[in-house]
Amino acid sequence: MARKDIRIGDTVKVERAGDVIPAIAERVPVPGEQRSTPFCMPDHCPVCGSSVGREGAYFYCTGQLVCGAQLKGAIEHFASKHALNIEGLGKKTVAQLVDTGLVRSLADLYRLTSADLVRLEGFADRSATLLLESIAGSKTVSLDRFLMGLGIRQVGQHIAKVLAREFGSLGEIMSADQERFQQIREIGPEISQGLVLYWSEPRNREVITQLQESGVQVAPGMATGDRKQSPLAGKTFVFTGGLDHFTRDGAQQAVEAAGARVSSSVSKKTSYLVAGRDPGSKLDQARTLGVTILTEQEFAALIGEDKNGLS
Repeated sequence: MARKDIRIGDTVKVERAGDVIPAIAERVPVPGEQRSTPFCMPDHCPVCGSSVGREGAYFYCTGQLVCGAQLKGAIEHFASKHALNIEGLGKKTVAQLVDTGLVRSLADLYRLTSADLVRLEGFADRSATLLLESIAGSKTVSLDRFLMGLGIRQVGQHIAKVLAREFGSLGEIMSADQERFQQIREIGPEISQGLVLYWSEPRNREVITQLQESGVQVAPGMATGDRKQSPLAGKTFVFTGGLDHFTRDGAQQAVEAAGARVSSSVSKKTSYLVAGRDPGSKLDQARTLGVTILTEQEFAALIGEDKNGLS
């Protein structure tokens, strides 16, 4: 737009670039036209006023949790399975909560009442009670899930877990600078810059404060020192076959809580293969490579969760 001086309201000539993509070739002058002012990328979001960040060719609002234009998506992400796991808070319900003005920020979720919910389409006393119980149950959340729920750019499950283990507390993460983030092997310049930009936005910090005032408690993650003390620190687990007493997510969380990691493939670096019902080809690969093979019962005992003796 700047190079070809294209402005809002202009008449332009469009050509096909390559096989499909339409490209603006040039502006077509129109006699007597009154042209608008040249476009300038805003440095603050026109919806919520938060600062605008840049990632390559993309510009985006940094006020993810407080921006009305992003609010529905932010709530859905916050409530998703790998974040705070609030059952019953699906797309349709979120849309109703936002459209009716009942929820204007994440903290408003924790102020909802049964009387609020039964006014919504599809809700009765029982369904309202279930959703409120699920919301209440999310008030105590692990640090990595909380970070995941915030929707920070490029911070998915893995990076959230890395941050939780490395720093151990939300306060430490919020006060870290870009140089500190980049000392972590898995975090490069783009992620560290995004983290610093996110925490530098006062509105995002205010949302955290509001959530805490609403009763949300972020449990400390496993700090570096604790991880080094774990006998499983640095070990790699691979799972194959069905498990009777663990879900795959539950097993992975148990492994990661012990300072180890889960891989999807067997290699010479694999420490343990956990073989469940009907194991696949990974079992043969593990035997060939001399990897230690565990039953589900042995796995539970190893990670300290064999409380009653699995059978």
